[in-house]
Amino acid sequence: MFETFFNATMRGKDLGQFFTPRSVVELGVKLARLRVNVPLDDGSFHTDIVLDACCGTGGYLIDALSDMWNKVSANTSLDDDAKSKLRKQIANNHIFGVDVGREPPLARIARLNMYLHGDGGSSIYQVDVLDKEVLERYGFT
Repeated sequence: MFETFFNATMRGKDLGQFFTPRSVVELGVKLARLRVNVPLDDGSFHTDIVLDACCGTGGYLIDALSDMWNKVSANTSLDDDAKSKLRKQIANNHIFGVDVGREPPLARIARLNMYLHGDGGSSIYQVDVLDKEVLERYGFT
């Protein structure tokens, strides 16, 4: 509902922004084959990290989060407490979004959208990922 309203009111050439169609988002997440709690040879477990560097309203992030949470729910080797902890860990440490948009402030909108979809601790930032100073500040150079 949120995304439908936002797309209907905020899209178009006048803003210079275009939002990815839902069918493309779903296909992208499916093709990513996100891994959750995969055992490694050293006895530890691996969960993929998702970064959308142009997250807009957070469509990819929401679908990725949902996909990863569904995989947690389907994991029969985990009890309910472990599933709850893993879901929280995924939301807090494995889903990241960045957007430079200021009019409208897309990072804020994405954060709200993520909150409405069950992610209360969204790691979404309003920065320009192509800005050299930003990359250096966060140690990406």
